[in-house]
Amino acid sequence: MYYDEPIDRYHSQPFSYHAETGSLALQKLSQNIWQSFKDEDRTNIDGTSNNKGKILGQDYLRLTIIQLFVHWKSDPTICLATPRGNDTLNVKDFYNTKMVSIRKLSKVFDALNLYGYVDHVNHTHTDNPENKNTTSRIRTNKKLHDLFIEVDACEFDVDLNADTKVIHLTDWEIDDDGDLVKDANNKKAKQYIKYDENEPHIAAKLKVLLEYNQLLRHTHIDVASLEQPYVIRLKKNKTTKKIEEQLIPINQNKKFVRRIFSRGDWEANGRFYGGFWQQIGSEYRHHIRINGNRTVELDYSSLHPNILLVEQGNLPCEDVYSLGTEPILPRFDLLTQRKIMKMAVMMLLNAHSISKAYFALMNTYKTPKGDAKDPRSTITYSEFEKYVEAFINRHPSLENLIGKDQGIRLMYVDSQIIEAIIKNFISQNLPILCVHDSIIVEEQHVELARAEMKAATKKILGTELGFDQNRLTYDTVQGTFKYQDKEFTNDYFEHFRSQLPLKVTPRHDTNLRAFKKWKAAIQL
Repeated sequence: MYYDEPIDRYHSQPFSYHAETGSLALQKLSQNIWQSFKDEDRTNIDGTSNNKGKILGQDYLRLTIIQLFVHWKSDPTICLATPRGNDTLNVKDFYNTKMVSIRKLSKVFDALNLYGYVDHVNHTHTDNPENKNTTSRIRTNKKLHDLFIEVDACEFDVDLNADTKVIHLTDWEIDDDGDLVKDANNKKAKQYIKYDENEPHIAAKLKVLLEYNQLLRHTHIDVASLEQPYVIRLKKNKTTKKIEEQLIPINQNKKFVRRIFSRGDWEANGRFYGGFWQQIGSEYRHHIRINGNRTVELDYSSLHPNILLVEQGNLPCEDVYSLGTEPILPRFDLLTQRKIMKMAVMMLLNAHSISKAYFALMNTYKTPKGDAKDPRSTITYSEFEKYVEAFINRHPSLENLIGKDQGIRLMYVDSQIIEAIIKNFISQNLPILCVHDSIIVEEQHVELARAEMKAATKKILGTELGFDQNRLTYDTVQGTFKYQDKEFTNDYFEHFRSQLPLKVTPRHDTNLRAFKKWKAAIQL
């Protein structure tokens, strides 16, 4: 059994300071475990009667137990990271909504281990920059497992993000996953900033996010083709520079969405982050089902450069990255050249200078030691300048905007577009998923999505922008019958069949049935 297997500290989930449950059974179990501790141990956790603080030890215990429960339900081998550093969290921090004290929390972790409810491994520390430090870990053991089996509750009864702030105002930059950029010592380069939730423009944003997360919480979202409820992706560790495997859980507690603003500016970034669908590749997103229904992804074509073109008084361009009929560098064909330009333009819009854009581009083409060298990494600076010159010749109005740190502002513009779409779908009680410049919708709502995407860019930019669709729908195939061309329709149908998502797995069907049962019960 899994209890005899060593804990894999990298097969873990972060601790949530915001988890909550409405399950009376889980609350009772937590209370029983608290009562199983000796009086002196409970007193040690709580402190003296004059120094107990606002959060009691039994509350910290419940916060921990319900997380162990939800992870045990999805995968009993998953362990829970247990932060212990006093500098990890400030009790009075604006974003620490439960006013959690790491000192008390650590005592709860120790008590669970002392009384034999969890297995644990200690933290690791190294001065070697090529390796990373990790917090200690705990995992449900046989004793707690037996108690969990008897609990009349399910994983949907736990909300890991119950009182998480849905808007984050940060003082610096974030990465693609919405995490603060780290410095060379793996510390947060800048911090989160407090704001006034009653300011009208903030209150309006909060209302949208609260309604959106409420809708997502009551929507079943899954990569229906998965046999196991997780995806493993390869990601470069920004500290060690190594390519590492990262486990992305796919479950109903990974749907929470927040909006993050950067540089302490309400018009910098502002994109919607969170939701497992943002952390997996398109090959997995293709198989996402919403409430058991197949989905379609639609994404704006060349969104950021097209926003700039429209702002400069030009029409949007259907293919921003094509530079003519002949390769700029003979060693790369036109298809490879277009891929290079797509990445290069992103760097040019985000960097503070053309030279920094070049080095950022080269960094993306670096390969780990021992791997075959990427031919694109051989592009010299003078060759890169040829690409830049060709791009400017194609789009002269953008010459003074490349290498000028436009990306962070453009992210805010695209967040306004996505917010407009989300608001209109919420008003119709229809869930959608956003991936920055794309949306995922149930197949039957594709035409509505197309109309809303056009309306959103018209509202924000004054011009409708084009978009792509990741696969054909059956309605599209049916639409070809009007041409009375059997061969044409057959071609469309074969293309439609070739793009169909994989069949759902028994895991998905079981989870969907359980979710529907839970949803029906809470609505009684």
